[in-house]
Amino acid sequence: MALYAAPGLAADFMFVTLTLLLEFRQGKGLVKGLPLFKRFTQTRWAAPTEILEDILAAVDQRLPEFSELQDCFREELMEAVHLHLVKEYIIRLSKKRVVLKSAEQQQHLAGHILNNADLIQSFCAQNGSRATWLDPALPKLAEIIRLQDPNAIKIEVATYASLYPDFSKGHLSAILTIKGNLSSSEARSVRSILDVSIGSHESSHPLFSLINVG
Repeated sequence: MALYAAPGLAADFMFVTLTLLLEFRQGKGLVKGLPLFKRFTQTRWAAPTEILEDILAAVDQRLPEFSELQDCFREELMEAVHLHLVKEYIIRLSKKRVVLKSAEQQQHLAGHILNNADLIQSFCAQNGSRATWLDPALPKLAEIIRLQDPNAIKIEVATYASLYPDFSKGHLSAILTIKGNLSSSEARSVRSILDVSIGSHESSHPLFSLINVG
């Protein structure tokens, strides 16, 4: 469905544009319901990069349909796409329910997440997203998974919560579950860092409040 701003259709074009943007704000549109995301929970972590490349290729095929959008609208559209990609990746990571008991396995997974984060960031930035606040979301989760010293993990979690105030104990628990060599007492100690007030719990950019880990 290509959109054109023909002289006599300016009003209709603006209406369609605003409708599309509203749909993106509500989580619909280019990437809504992409079945490829489900493959993150249905496959081993050996090949997540290829899966993400398929997802980005599917989104890329849709982008020409919006080439007639004004720059400001295209930017907002791509920021919505950027948010959805990061959000869905975190959801699938949290639902993976994989337990890695060795530091080597956790570092391997962290490396995969970093590669995927770079793919998402590069793709969205190249297509006009200025949502740079999303850039640390995946790399810093990867760092939490990579780190082995509980005190270092707590520092990283505190930093993460300062960036994303809506990051809750439930979200943290889903990530810590991956770290199978972390004892129950160590996990409780790490979670307790979120009891400390790091700043405002109101986020100007909601991310984790959009993610249900129940």
